[in-house]
Amino acid sequence: MSLRSQFSLACAALVAGLVAATTFHTAQVQSSVVRAQVDRRLHSLADGAAGLAREALLSKDRLLLFNYLMILPRSNPELRAVEVEIDGGRQVLGETAPGLRWVARSLEASAGSAPVLLRFGFDQGRIDAEARAAL
Repeated sequence: MSLRSQFSLACAALVAGLVAATTFHTAQVQSSVVRAQVDRRLHSLADGAAGLAREALLSKDRLLLFNYLMILPRSNPELRAVEVEIDGGRQVLGETAPGLRWVARSLEASAGSAPVLLRFGFDQGRIDAEARAAL
C-alpha cells in the first residue's frame, strides 16, 4: 500500500471517528435537554397544584382542595397519585405503585399553622416513554 493511500485511509478513519463522536455527543446533549424539560414540566405542575392548594387552605375549604387534587390526574395522565399530609393525617388520592417519581411540596395555610405536605407521584415509565418519543 502506498504512502498516499495510507494517508487517505487514516484521514477517512479520522473523519469517521469525528462524525461518530459528534453524533454521540449531540444525542447525549439532546437527551439531557429533553429530560430537563420534562423535569421542569413536572415541577411546574407540582408548583401550580401547590399554589391552588394554598388558596384552598387559606379559604379553609378542604373540600375544594381534595376535589382539585382528585381531578388533577385526569388532565395530567402521567400523575398517578397525590399524597396529602394535613393535621397529622395522611390521605392518598390515586394509586401508589413502585416506579413512581415523587415530587414534594410543603406549604403553610397561614402563619403559625401546621405545614401541609403534598407529594405528587408521576409514572416514571410514562415519563421515559414521552422523553424517548421526543428524541
